[in-house]
Amino acid sequence: MRVYKLTSKSHVVKEIEKTNFEYDTDKKYPHYQQAADGLWRQYAVCPACDNPIQIIGLYKPLSNTDRPYGKHTGKRIDGFPDFGPEAHQWCPYVSARSSGGKTKRKSIDGLPLKILRILADNFDRVLYILEKDTGVRISDNLAKSMLETYMGEEGYLYTGANLRNVPWIFAYMADAQSLFGQKIVSNDELKGAITSKIENARIDESGRITRGQGYYSIDLAFIDHAYHLEDHEIVESVVMHVVDGNGGVVYETVLDIDPARFASLINTPPQFARRNMSQVAMAQAVIDPFLEAHRSTPEVGTT
Repeated sequence: MRVYKLTSKSHVVKEIEKTNFEYDTDKKYPHYQQAADGLWRQYAVCPACDNPIQIIGLYKPLSNTDRPYGKHTGKRIDGFPDFGPEAHQWCPYVSARSSGGKTKRKSIDGLPLKILRILADNFDRVLYILEKDTGVRISDNLAKSMLETYMGEEGYLYTGANLRNVPWIFAYMADAQSLFGQKIVSNDELKGAITSKIENARIDESGRITRGQGYYSIDLAFIDHAYHLEDHEIVESVVMHVVDGNGGVVYETVLDIDPARFASLINTPPQFARRNMSQVAMAQAVIDPFLEAHRSTPEVGTT
């Protein structure tokens, strides 16, 4: 991987680069440690799974790349208390491949609870990213339905979920949802596809999907979550998939997952952040009682 965090409690993700890393760590423990063989090694935290990583090539030139990178240690490291074997097993930087289905983790402890904490506290930001990617305004009713489906599907246990792709995996694990009555605010291609392929579909002046004389249905789902490694970076996507009541494809497009966008929103200073706290309250009302019943994992902080 080409990115790191300093601690598991941080949401600040940075590119691995010698000068940045030295300023961030002051070259102190636990990020600089002498190993049993007498050599000094540098450590940080994986932004996707919160497990410790070793920084490779920070000072020694590498034969296979001209840039330093992070590699999972696969074990607990002094000074880095968070190590989850299952989170390590399914981290996209360790086992990057097409998901092959909605495989689930066996335990809720650790990473899944952290994902839920992030989702609950940043639900407005999750919806904002999905609206920008799809061009569809997500109403409160649709957001609540998606959240309830996600929780019922135990989306937080999906092995393809990590701390960086929360918005897109939330949508992926929310299954099919009706688009009828939703507003299309910035996707003219979707508008055209709906009115041309569904006989009774109408789009009013505000962009809301309505009907003419007859009944029809239209559903949105996010499908085909896929990911792989390219030069130590995750390349990840989902497909926005819109179908009619007969299963006919109305509209389809690939959405590239860019975790830096979500990280930027999370790390926006409070004085500059534009929040929708009613959406946050909606998510917290559903998720907080669930987290309260599973308090074995320390709460994730923010920096």
